[in-house]
Amino acid sequence: MDQNIKIYADSVYEQACLEARRKARDEKTEYMRLRASRSAAMFIPVSGPDIQQIVKIQSGYIERCMTARLESYEKAYTEVAGTPTDEDFTTILNECKAVRSQTVKHAITALTQFIASHGGGVPFLPDEAHVEHSSAHAHDWVLQRWKTWRAKAQLQRSELKSVEREKHFDALMPVCNRADFDRDLAELTTNSSESNPFALLFMDLDKFKSINDGPGGHEAGDCALVAFGKAVLAVTLRG
Repeated sequence: MDQNIKIYADSVYEQACLEARRKARDEKTEYMRLRASRSAAMFIPVSGPDIQQIVKIQSGYIERCMTARLESYEKAYTEVAGTPTDEDFTTILNECKAVRSQTVKHAITALTQFIASHGGGVPFLPDEAHVEHSSAHAHDWVLQRWKTWRAKAQLQRSELKSVEREKHFDALMPVCNRADFDRDLAELTTNSSESNPFALLFMDLDKFKSINDGPGGHEAGDCALVAFGKAVLAVTLRG
């Protein structure tokens, strides 16, 4: 992977993570404010349902971070009008998975601190497996988006190959077109010598007009030309 793409993607991701952390913090603060407003007491120890809600907020944080990691690379490649290689795509997916692992650990730490600062005393404390399970949607969403991006890139590469082939090959026969012939002929005549000779062979299809004007018409003529081109190509490659 190009190092400049990596550096740019990392900077985009870092900013997105800061925003994701701020959003999770604001969501938790707002949740507790609304919870307190429903009671005369301003300080109520958190309970099991509260923890479930905070875990849900942390799951949203994990999803935003995973999505940001993928989007950072999408943006970086868009900036340079580039397409990741298959190896790059594998690296990007592994980094998205690593983000999930890192943010799950960060979520556990944030949850523990939150519970401690709001009275504690809950019947259970969420562990890593619990938080990871709650972030399964994030994993599936990012994986699907990654697959879509990769499929589009593969299709684009295929289309580019097709366009590139059309630039050099005859529309009908499996041989190079006139433009490539003119270029190669000039190069061969310039570089040829007694020790490096070349030959130009002219061939003609006997009675081709009768095929073209016969019952099969131009379709039969095209088939004959294609078969002829393939035969010449096969002999040339063997030689």
